[in-house]
Amino acid sequence: MLLLLNLVWFATLVSVFFATLAGRKERRLKLGLTIWGAMVVGSVVLALLMAPIS
Repeated sequence: MLLLLNLVWFATLVSVFFATLAGRKERRLKLGLTIWGAMVVGSVVLALLMAPIS
């Protein structure tokens, strides 16, 4: 559970960082949410795919 919380925290920090580089406020919010969702969902899917291998 702690690893999942760390994943969400890291995804939040990265998405906020890249969203601040966007120009308009509306674009910042959309970009930040897109990056956050992609990182969290992608990491969970990758972890589930790799679990039987290890």
